[in-house]
Amino acid sequence: MIMTDTRQEKVVKDILYTRETEPAKVRRITLSGMASYFKAVKTFGPGSPVAKEALKTIKEMLKISKIENKLLLFILHNIDEFDISATEDAVLRLERLNDSTYDSYYGVLSEINAACANKDKNRQLRPEKGIDSLLTNNRYKTMVLCLTNTFEDIKEYLPYEEEFWIFIKPNLKVLPTTGEGARIQCGIQTIRNGEDNTLVNFITVVPKVVDYETAMEAIRVYKKAHDLYLCLGKDMSLIEVTNANQEQMQYRESIEKEANRRFR
Repeated sequence: MIMTDTRQEKVVKDILYTRETEPAKVRRITLSGMASYFKAVKTFGPGSPVAKEALKTIKEMLKISKIENKLLLFILHNIDEFDISATEDAVLRLERLNDSTYDSYYGVLSEINAACANKDKNRQLRPEKGIDSLLTNNRYKTMVLCLTNTFEDIKEYLPYEEEFWIFIKPNLKVLPTTGEGARIQCGIQTIRNGEDNTLVNFITVVPKVVDYETAMEAIRVYKKAHDLYLCLGKDMSLIEVTNANQEQMQYRESIEKEANRRFR
């Protein structure tokens, strides 16, 4: 418990530090963007693509900062309810994304300044692959919202008969593992009849649902478990287990829609 409290305290400090230093970072890039804009206006005119790109950069950074602040406040307000490992991972990923985003936008402003210096209005200003940010990549909003998820949140995407849930309960293992550990340690262990290789039972090992990755993994394992449940008594060599692409897609689309509604 003491260890968890210490880790939670560190996450809170990291978030508060980010929220404290974020305005200064936004001001710096805004001022740099305005300087680049005036250079572009002087060189190419106010309606030029180069000048428009400078304004676009400023507007996007302000929107990104607003979204990031909402995400961090959401974590702060609910941190007592979240799994600490999943929360640490979410905050770290957000930090890395935004560091990369800032670097990318400074790169764009550098290209704008170079275009003005060389009077090259056709210069490539943005990377061809675009800029990875909270505006272009929904997975970070989804990642934060999914910190609220539990088994009950994914069960609606697994509309199986009650008899199935009753059957697997005695041989169900729920592991407190996240990330790569969830993918490695979880799955199905089949129990076969040694004489005729028929399926007589199985052990279902799933991660505790605490974030997006554990939710997706749990959906995959439960889907496989249900397929095996329907094949009890059959020869194992004749059993085909289908994937959970449809169930995972429905879950992903639903949670992304809700995340985009909340964090915009």
